[in-house]
Amino acid sequence: MKPTVILHLYHGRKDVNENLDNWGFDGARIECEAVGFTYNTIWYVPVATGDREELKITEDCIEYKGLFYGDFEIYAKEGV
Repeated sequence: MKPTVILHLYHGRKDVNENLDNWGFDGARIECEAVGFTYNTIWYVPVATGDREELKITEDCIEYKGLFYGDFEIYAKEGV
């Protein structure tokens, strides 16, 4: 079994131009086999499919499923 990491998106907003008065909402936690960054692109390989996917960067925010996030973190899954 491959080690699993979590790609956690946070500081969310519904619109990329939304001016937040707070930290925004908590986002997705995606179980991944691998995560990488290159040329303003975040790519990941989700455990569920095993296929490489990319997250689009829009005006300094990470776009995922129609929502936008200002930050992300990667951490090891517990019990791996």
